[in-house]
Amino acid sequence: TGVGFNVLTKNGLISSDFGINNTAVGFEALKNLDNNTADQNTAVGSQAHLYNDSGFQNTAIGAEAMSGYSGGDENIAVGFQALNGGNNTANGHQNVAIGVGALHDNISGDNNVAIGYKAGFAHTGDDQLFIQNRTLPSYDPLIWGRFAPGIIRVQINGEDISTTNLFYVNGSAGGTGNW
Repeated sequence: TGVGFNVLTKNGLISSDFGINNTAVGFEALKNLDNNTADQNTAVGSQAHLYNDSGFQNTAIGAEAMSGYSGGDENIAVGFQALNGGNNTANGHQNVAIGVGALHDNISGDNNVAIGYKAGFAHTGDDQLFIQNRTLPSYDPLIWGRFAPGIIRVQINGEDISTTNLFYVNGSAGGTGNW
């Protein structure tokens, strides 16, 4: 299903089989889709998931959301340039990016979660969590985590500070009293 100018324009042109159950709404959404495995994608917004030619089960909502992803599966991007990829060959898998520019530069990282304005903007690794609302180097994520097997940890007010602690607070911490 396509609604908008230049949506799904390559769907079925090169290969005899083509992606099925795709939905594209907005200027050039899913424009380059032409692969029989590129099924069940949803792109809503101007140039949303623009370069996808083989990714499946992706959801891109917002102008230029996932626009640089040519592959990658089971990603969710919500917000202007969320999970943008930038290089038109990005192919990360199972990422969730919610917020303007969230995980913007992720090209091949898998299993990441970023929530907030430009959360995890310049990060490209795997298995990371970002809850943040700014990108300047002086603004660390409010919450950062790694959930790769054997490296699980959560950090408050910092990102990937070298520690063996499973829970780390960059600054003071406590409840009714200090820890």
